[in-house]
Amino acid sequence: MEEQGNYSGNNIRLAAAGDVYVDVYSDGRRYPGGNCLNVAVHMKALGADVKFCGAVGTDDNAAFALGQMRKKGIETDHVKVLEGATAATKVELIAGERRFLEYPLGVMEDFRLTKEDIAHLSDCRIVHSAMWGCIHSQLWELREAGLRVSFDFSDIYEGAITEIAIKNCDYAFFSYAGEDDEFIRDFITTMHSRGPKIVFATFGERGSLAYDGNYFTKCGIFPAQTVDSLGAGDSYIAGVLTGLARGLETGGAMLLGAKVASGVIQRFGAW
Repeated sequence: MEEQGNYSGNNIRLAAAGDVYVDVYSDGRRYPGGNCLNVAVHMKALGADVKFCGAVGTDDNAAFALGQMRKKGIETDHVKVLEGATAATKVELIAGERRFLEYPLGVMEDFRLTKEDIAHLSDCRIVHSAMWGCIHSQLWELREAGLRVSFDFSDIYEGAITEIAIKNCDYAFFSYAGEDDEFIRDFITTMHSRGPKIVFATFGERGSLAYDGNYFTKCGIFPAQTVDSLGAGDSYIAGVLTGLARGLETGGAMLLGAKVASGVIQRFGAW
């Protein structure tokens, strides 16, 4: 196992597949984002070799997103350009906390992985996707290709996508507005029984919790002045997945996620 804190070097290959958004703030600023893209960028920043599959439209936001991805070293060969509007989120900031006003999927509604995409990703250790990644029905194909699958359920505890994804992922991430309590422990225990190796629950400034079928693991935060909380959860996931891929125990991986998230909330945009 690597020593905690030694996260440099392109010694692992990770992937994300799914949503590309442009976050447009009420004051006119815009930043590239989307859960899957955010996770990819932060895994890359942590030294992983990262592959990404997603979709953009044929508008100005598409050119903006692709340009910013390339600046961060994210390959765009498997980012599909589909006729229409790039997914764009309208964001309002209130005392550093972001509120999504609307988030139309745009061309992401038509995004699916091709056989070529899956073959492209197949040499990665873990591939991450999410609720708005639009590939929940294809997670089983990724697992058949030998990949471990991570999925961010956000705060969607039930429904069609949750039912499909929970049975086809190895690492499940849920957001919870409360804290470490009986409800969330029972919930992630139940979710674990349905397939994942580890189920995580994040509580924002109250830290996070994980369950691996044997033990609960708690993790705090690295205190920081919040400028913009956008992308905090995504960067936490990136840290956790990078840590796990490098051989850290669950607690060490969670600490890395907390550390990355603390840096993200101190600046505008997800990265």
